[in-house]
Amino acid sequence: MSIHQPKSQIHSLLERLDDYHSLQHHHDIAVADAMDRIQQWQRWRMQQTHAILFAKPSTAPLADYLLYRIYHRHTFDTIAKQLHTAATHATNGTGRLEKLIPKNTLHAAILGIDATLNMIKMDLALAKYYLNHHRHQPLDETLMHSLYQAANDPEARLVQINNIGEVCRLCHRHFRSFLLQKSFKFAKFSAYKNGYQPLYDFIGEGLAAIDVIDDIDEFAATFVANETAAIRHFYDDGGKI
Repeated sequence: MSIHQPKSQIHSLLERLDDYHSLQHHHDIAVADAMDRIQQWQRWRMQQTHAILFAKPSTAPLADYLLYRIYHRHTFDTIAKQLHTAATHATNGTGRLEKLIPKNTLHAAILGIDATLNMIKMDLALAKYYLNHHRHQPLDETLMHSLYQAANDPEARLVQINNIGEVCRLCHRHFRSFLLQKSFKFAKFSAYKNGYQPLYDFIGEGLAAIDVIDDIDEFAATFVANETAAIRHFYDDGGKI
């Protein structure tokens, strides 16, 4: 089967994945450890901020997917490597990327990678500042407040939060297509056979999480509003969220 994905979009995907793989935590054990600790705290904080939203049956699957499948560097490392392999094969005309990510949804996938990459870069800045100035201190709300103040631009954080909301809306619009989901199910055998089981399962879990939400703003608008309030409070009032 020929590759129908626009070359420019595949190249954009590869550029973003190359950018991700060049980040310092991939080749610096101390930074990687600090990054894990930062992300663990961030997940805990988001669970507190969005406790009601994350507990609702219709939105809990997407919340869990966001926190533990996307916002978890070990999981995302695996997916990024598989995406890079699939995209590289696509540029060579030897892959089947369009079976996993149909061409009309590739744009949404790239925006999702962008949002994740920006989030990781901001957390990486926190991790590096932590190592340079507070290496032996336990992470708590007060210290995280100091890290945010010193190493992250609040407006960049707010932009990133809004981008997550937009990616959720875009994915909901494109990924709930009956034909897309049926086509995706048919691709399972080929994906598993060719070593793409982690990537296939990752996408499948995302489709399932999106599919149970009738009104995506039940999640996206509420998440963005809660997260925006939390971040503003974090910067303005001493870090107690």
